Amino acid sequence: MENKNIFVDGLLVSKPSENAPDFIKLNFGAKVDQLTEFLNKHKDSKGWVNFNLKKSKEGKLYLALNTWNKSKKEEATNEDTSLLF
Repeated sequence: MENKNIFVDGLLVSKPSENAPDFIKLNFGAKVDQLTEFLNKHKDSKGWVNFNLKKSKEGKLYLALNTWNKSKKEEATNEDTSLLF
């Protein structure tokens, strides 16, 4: 099975500076036109696009498209879309 990353165009993630308050965990930046095009290209039938936050071997954070597809049975039983951290 090939594990190929599809990097998210127009959305960048980075660690906060050392001077940032403790409650800031990550910084995100968006280039709106690029991100909009990416989202429209990769949205599913319900309008969702899912990402994975990953860490490279060098320690750099990046976002990749989550391409895993649930079975229809799993989708029907898991309709909660709230985020839990």
